[in-house]
Amino acid sequence: MSAFGGPPVAISLDGPDFTCTGESSPDYDYGEVENEVMPNGDGETARLIQKRVPWFINNCEIEIDMDNNDMERIHAVKKKGFIDITLTLAGGEVIGGRGAIVGTVSHDVANAKATLNIAGAGKLKKQ
Repeated sequence: MSAFGGPPVAISLDGPDFTCTGESSPDYDYGEVENEVMPNGDGETARLIQKRVPWFINNCEIEIDMDNNDMERIHAVKKKGFIDITLTLAGGEVIGGRGAIVGTVSHDVANAKATLNIAGAGKLKKQ
């Protein structure tokens, strides 16, 4: 079976859907744990350390319609803190979790788009 790729279709932020741009290429991680190997002093053995890490969706580009007050809607959602988030991928799969918009929401006025970074506790899940 061949792999299927393409830009995501839409992202839902606590209800309102935003259309992803055709050039959007976000990366994401399911979160939960990250492994680190720590060597012991004998040089022959090691320990596996697992630490909890948040899930994330980075660099998700969405269309911004200024006539629809999209930037104001994004900032209102950002102020809420943790919200329900889903991302619909190109093949129709939906992933999501409870998370928050993190960092700066970068608005590219010339290209009518904004870039979102989102993170949350627990694990990003297929819906």
